[in-house]
Amino acid sequence: MRYSFTLLLLSTLIFLSSCSSNTDTIDSYFGWSIPKVTVDQYLDDKMMDLNIPGISIAFLQDGEVIHHRVMGYANVQDSLPVTDQTIFEAASLSKPVFAYFVMKYVEAGKLDLDQPLYTYLPYPDIAHDERYKKITARMVLSHRTGFPNWREDLPDDKLVIQFDPGTDYFYSGEGYQYLAKVLKEIDQTDWEGMEANFQKLVAQPM
Repeated sequence: MRYSFTLLLLSTLIFLSSCSSNTDTIDSYFGWSIPKVTVDQYLDDKMMDLNIPGISIAFLQDGEVIHHRVMGYANVQDSLPVTDQTIFEAASLSKPVFAYFVMKYVEAGKLDLDQPLYTYLPYPDIAHDERYKKITARMVLSHRTGFPNWREDLPDDKLVIQFDPGTDYFYSGEGYQYLAKVLKEIDQTDWEGMEANFQKLVAQPM
């Protein structure tokens, strides 16, 4: 079964700033009102033009949802529609939230941004390259580890360092994965325990 979880980012709609859920229009920064039906038609057109299977999109003002649409399919093969309960993949949009989580460890004195991560947790996956011992949490968060995005992107699926850590930039999910393992090691817990800590420190307060 193939599920399509696609996040739609429409730059045109950034300028739609406010409206009342009791009105049929949305006020823009440009000073004119846009009918909600026009916004909805725009979404319909873009879904068709860009071959987007399904979206859930909301407009917020002062912390309140003022217009919300669910459109299309969560599962095209089985014709399952997107609903209010459909879970969309956040992918790398989660990285800033994870970085905030990391900083909670820094604030608590559990993690030093500039202390090599191997001192918290040696990493056998990259132990063949001694340069990995230079990698710090700060390098991970700023994508300067030298790691590829994912090792699966490489011909032999082997984790490598592409440049001396801290000397260049390359977007890397692998770095974040290593740092997540370090946090787990610091707390001497498993992934479920780390999830509970994330809920306590980040999700629930937010």
